[in-house]
Amino acid sequence: MQLEVACGPKPGLVDPFNTGAHQDMDQAAFGRSIQALEPHLGAYAQAGRKLGIREGSYQKVGLGADQALGAFTQLQSLGLAGEEASLAANQGVNCHAGLNFAWALILPAAQILMQWGIKKSFPEDICRLVGALASPAYLAWRQEEGWGRPGGARLAAAQGYPLVLNPGLVTLRAWTKEDQVPDRNFLFLVSLVRLMAVNPDSNILRRGGEAGLSWVQTRAQNILRDFQICEGDDPDTQQLDHLDFLSALKDFDCEMIAQNLSPGGSADLLALAIFFRLLEFDFLC
Repeated sequence: MQLEVACGPKPGLVDPFNTGAHQDMDQAAFGRSIQALEPHLGAYAQAGRKLGIREGSYQKVGLGADQALGAFTQLQSLGLAGEEASLAANQGVNCHAGLNFAWALILPAAQILMQWGIKKSFPEDICRLVGALASPAYLAWRQEEGWGRPGGARLAAAQGYPLVLNPGLVTLRAWTKEDQVPDRNFLFLVSLVRLMAVNPDSNILRRGGEAGLSWVQTRAQNILRDFQICEGDDPDTQQLDHLDFLSALKDFDCEMIAQNLSPGGSADLLALAIFFRLLEFDFLC
């Protein structure tokens, strides 16, 4: 979360340069929210130890046939406590409610897989397990306008976070060492623009409707085309002109602010992709 909010310029989002299309939050607000959430994130991971899901159930996960996997509903009270703490840190301003919902699924799932000793394709396995464990009963605690709202936190969880894996994580796999990359900020921004180009972001839908979403996706796709950043390819950080790319994002940022559009859902997906890449450094490298 700290890495995500610190990178910029991010179109329409809070970053070190401005508050984007937000009048009620800034970097300091995000810092307070992160600090408030920190103990709750640990509680989510520890809860994974107590769910009692046997490794033998993993084969049933793909079929969605094991009703006992509804054990994730035990996490609802923990997730709500984390959300309340985050909101209280900023007098009710929502910095991380959607992302907190994701952590309350992903961190227990990661803990379960660690107990099973599963490390190959670890992020993909986490997402697959979340998609199976996240029953409608569990997802209901995340209040959104209707089940299956495009780009919403509930649907992303039920689907197993496909956009976090691709293009989010696919892009960040060009980040080859935890503490070294030609320009880590640049790589995070490429991942964000790729996400904005395809994510049916519910934050944008709420602020700008279908027309706003279409404009944002087209604008992001045009930037990727202009800089020849192809779908599915690792970005060549040596060949791309970083200064020109950052200039294009600053222009995009001004346009997003003028239209009061914020791709908050895509920012959440970026934070999750960064988390998965850090896990790969720890477990796979």
